[in-house]
Amino acid sequence: MKINSVTVTNLRVPVKQNKQDSNDLSFKGIVGDGIVAVMDGIERGGIAASFTVQDMFGTNFPRTYNGLQRNRDITGEYNFQEAKEVALREFITGPSMFLIPLAILFGVRNLAGTAYSVPGKRIEAFSNILTGNDELKNILVNTPDEFKSKYYASVFRNILSSSTTRLNDAELDRNANYFAEQLIAIESAKPKNVYYSIINKKVPGSRQDLIAGLEDSFLALTKASDGEKTKNLYVATISGNSKPIASAKLANMMTSLSDYTKDLLKTGKKKLKSTSDFDSFISSFTKNRIGGRVILNSLLCGSVIAFCKTIPKIYMRSKKFPGLKGLDVDSVNAQNNNSKNVSAEVKNENK
Repeated sequence: MKINSVTVTNLRVPVKQNKQDSNDLSFKGIVGDGIVAVMDGIERGGIAASFTVQDMFGTNFPRTYNGLQRNRDITGEYNFQEAKEVALREFITGPSMFLIPLAILFGVRNLAGTAYSVPGKRIEAFSNILTGNDELKNILVNTPDEFKSKYYASVFRNILSSSTTRLNDAELDRNANYFAEQLIAIESAKPKNVYYSIINKKVPGSRQDLIAGLEDSFLALTKASDGEKTKNLYVATISGNSKPIASAKLANMMTSLSDYTKDLLKTGKKKLKSTSDFDSFISSFTKNRIGGRVILNSLLCGSVIAFCKTIPKIYMRSKKFPGLKGLDVDSVNAQNNNSKNVSAEVKNENK
């Protein structure tokens, strides 16, 4: 069967049809649709945005409100100092879990190389395709654009042959070239603004919509190859020596491929001028980036832990715990002592 690299225009139609045929009216109506739309928008913001929003509404705001109400039944006043400390603690802790690693990654990518942000297994998989490839070796330094186009096509051919089962050689080549062209277009495309991303408004030619279109094309190929029984239709796998090396969602794999190739071209221009051993260069590049990734992961974890230890110094502004406002500790202790004395006297009288 001949399969063309076309885009699936609307994958949600069957879902809508099932909802119409079903008698289950859960989440039906303005409120239900609104909740679903809000959660979809949060999810489109990525894991960092999703965690931050849910953390704010699930813990930060409720805890700050409880701090404001602390001992109000005793003092008759709002506890603004307690609310201030709780808000500082909560609103610093959550976002810092993502902002600190992102800041470090940004610095490493710009100062050391973009491939350091790529997981080790994917680095190994990308390098495996280059090893022994004399055609790519000869054009890496002199014609980087041609190298990128042919290398991307080689990677996608591997992905399609590993992720599908019914494409012949001609179909593999045609679709691999199509995917390579689209990824190059994605790299130069402008992203949607935040608002359009949240409401999922289509912007023709935007980075997000180009990625979505390529994912739909990949989904069409995997569905046609393996049918509905395949669970991970969006997962791209790269194999070497007939064994899977790395697997990831297609969008993530493409991001990693772009980062790896950008760093490889930049490093190759310098290193390959002093050596003609292409395979040795690829091996050295691979070990360096995988080792750097391990160190980077340790740095990210250590930085977050170190910052969390300093957070109390930021939010603890009072010498006395503001949560005790309205509670006379000395009086409470005196009352407890009096209670003990009364109990002792009662026992003595009963003897």
